[in-house]
Amino acid sequence: MYIRMYTFLTQGNHNLRIQKIGKHYRVLKRVGEEKNDTENVVTQELELSARYKFWADVCAQCFGGLDIVNVDVLVNSEGKEYILKFDGVGAFGKPDEDNLVLKEFIIEKLNDHFLKQPVTSNNSGSLLLDETKI
Repeated sequence: MYIRMYTFLTQGNHNLRIQKIGKHYRVLKRVGEEKNDTENVVTQELELSARYKFWADVCAQCFGGLDIVNVDVLVNSEGKEYILKFDGVGAFGKPDEDNLVLKEFIIEKLNDHFLKQPVTSNNSGSLLLDETKI
């Protein structure tokens, strides 16, 4: 069963998404009418505070450890923050940038597991291995 409770929030509210992909963090502020209303939503990137980093790090420790975690926070008109949920999946705020970060993170994890050497990618997305270490 899934229940959404927004009734305690008044006009002027917004929500935040704290994203963590490996060691990369991002905080996005989303202002709009309803969560499903994509046409009238404005997304703004905020500075990562120590508090938001702590929340993401604590949530990432759950379930044996998550490399990718999203923490959704509701903010009422008085500025009080409520953690709504956290998960290891979900849409990200800036798909092009997030896909690049995610790609680099996956390459790094695969490399750590299989190759034990640095792997980089060029602008075309091709992998470049340091052949002297193979």
